[in-house]
Amino acid sequence: TELGGVVIVLSAAFTLAMMNHTNELTAMLASGVSLHRVVAPIVIVALLLGGLVVLDNELVIPRVKDKLVLAKDDGGSQGQFRLNLVSDSSNTVWFSPKYDPNTRQMAQPLISLRNPQGDLLAVVNGETAAYDARAAGWLVSNASVARTGGAGRMWRHTPSCTAIYTTAAPGDILAQTNLPAGKLDQVREVRSVKIDDQASGLSLRAPRMVRNVAAPATATALPAAAQAAATGQPTSAPAPVASLIEPEFALRGLDGRELGVIRAASADWVLDDAGQGHWRLCEAVLVIPSDLTPQDLLLQQDRNGSWLAYLSTADLNRLLALGRVSDPDLAILTRHIRVTEPINILVMLLLGLPFILSRERNIKASAWLCLLTVGAFYTFVYMSRHMGLPPALAAWLPVLLFGPVAVVMQDSVRT
Repeated sequence: TELGGVVIVLSAAFTLAMMNHTNELTAMLASGVSLHRVVAPIVIVALLLGGLVVLDNELVIPRVKDKLVLAKDDGGSQGQFRLNLVSDSSNTVWFSPKYDPNTRQMAQPLISLRNPQGDLLAVVNGETAAYDARAAGWLVSNASVARTGGAGRMWRHTPSCTAIYTTAAPGDILAQTNLPAGKLDQVREVRSVKIDDQASGLSLRAPRMVRNVAAPATATALPAAAQAAATGQPTSAPAPVASLIEPEFALRGLDGRELGVIRAASADWVLDDAGQGHWRLCEAVLVIPSDLTPQDLLLQQDRNGSWLAYLSTADLNRLLALGRVSDPDLAILTRHIRVTEPINILVMLLLGLPFILSRERNIKASAWLCLLTVGAFYTFVYMSRHMGLPPALAAWLPVLLFGPVAVVMQDSVRT
């Protein structure tokens, strides 16, 4: 698309040059047709083709942008690279020593969860992080969450994909059924489990909880000896008091903001070595919602630094509003260029055509003068964008300087 305007101008110039060479323009003038009427359809078509360049930048290129940033030696696939503190719209900062674009997976991610003011809320460590479009976020395996906030304000036991320590025990869940205490021991299953642990900043949700009938309804966990006697299992593998089916543990920061959700296939309430009850998770992952997509990660690793040119204007505006652009001036310049590019094509056309339409010199001299003028304008356009000028001025300066000149030159053509 960068040469789209030049191609349009050269095509128009070549067409008029051939008409001039075969004396078709002379015949038109002899019939009373003004050269301005000859140029008008060419200008209209050039504007339409310039509109196609705009549509290409806004609709076509953004859809294949992840392919355009590939290096020549990548062989159609992206190589692994390091993620250096990439942020999303919620101020969450992502780091990984190795990201594989082909599998959309981070290795050993370190994730800093922050509030809109930038204050650190929690730090997540994990084994891998894979993008899931259905969850609109990243699934972190073998994750642990360390909440910050000063002494006495952190979790006593770090929540992880292995174990969740909370006061939301099976007895508390049974108490929500509002049954008399004497009937709680008869409850085998509780559906639509939902309970909050305000002290720990946890919320528990599950479709159902299945209780071990050998355990007292009010118990947080059976002593190991009692479990062994009731179930015949050795004390090293005690039976759980209760099991949750497909539970979700929502983790909250000190400000009440949801940091993420640990989802598991099941969770059993058991004792640890110190005799404290907790939920032991099976096949659990931590879900961190984020609008940071694999395409965003790939574009920000563009080795040529041209990834902004592959984004639509709507994406540029969104990234600028979210503050996720490392070079805001370049993004603003790119946004202005989207507006000035069709105007530059028109100016370039009006600068070059008067030389072709002139009958005072031979066709070769006219062609060279047209080429030099168009080349000079094209060079000035790109020089103004790299002179350190303010973004708006850098984009509009060629139009402001050469626009009036192009109109005067077009008006000076003898018809």
